[in-house]
Amino acid sequence: MTPRGSTAPRRAQAADGGEAGLTLVELLTTTVLLGIVGTMVLSMVVGTTRSLQASDRRVEATTTTQVALQTITRAVRSAAEVPQPDPAAALPGVVPTSSTSLLVRSWTAAGPAPVLVELSVDPAGALVETRTPATASAGTWSFSGTASTRTVLSGVVNPAGTPVFTYYDADGQELLPEPDTTGVASVGVRLLVQTDPLGRVAPAEVSTRVHLPNEKVTAP
Repeated sequence: MTPRGSTAPRRAQAADGGEAGLTLVELLTTTVLLGIVGTMVLSMVVGTTRSLQASDRRVEATTTTQVALQTITRAVRSAAEVPQPDPAAALPGVVPTSSTSLLVRSWTAAGPAPVLVELSVDPAGALVETRTPATASAGTWSFSGTASTRTVLSGVVNPAGTPVFTYYDADGQELLPEPDTTGVASVGVRLLVQTDPLGRVAPAEVSTRVHLPNEKVTAP
């Protein structure tokens, strides 16, 4: 029987219970688990961020390329033969200079004179548009005005064997991309464009085939 005034054992138990905590092993285990969970969460966040950034870059590349394609389409569709005093010397609406460049002579609402539009991809991969207005002398048109140049698109990466421009006659037969080729009825356009300088996304690719509705229409 414990003496009435003796409380030492109970006080010792209470003191031991109040100071109890994590052991070193438990602390290390908790730290490791928290590190693993944190790493998993961080990996998920980084992966999601990269995926969203890649998606944004693809959308940007596609949008930019589509705008350039619309510029080419408008130029080709407005192509028309430029008459001269000698009908045999009439200038064709489209001149297929090469697989990476073409010349378009067009009549626009901007003025009574035709415009010579050159679209070409330079060695750096830039699609450049050069516009030269025409002047007339004794009924003969010549494109000797002051030219203006602008870059329509950068990052064209068409590989060898993938032409930017392909030319077809009225029967759909492919024509040689040479300056003296005549009878162009439609132009195929294919662009592979890399807008990400680090190459983290695949190039955007767009293509179309543009017919020349005005090639044989006599311009005013």
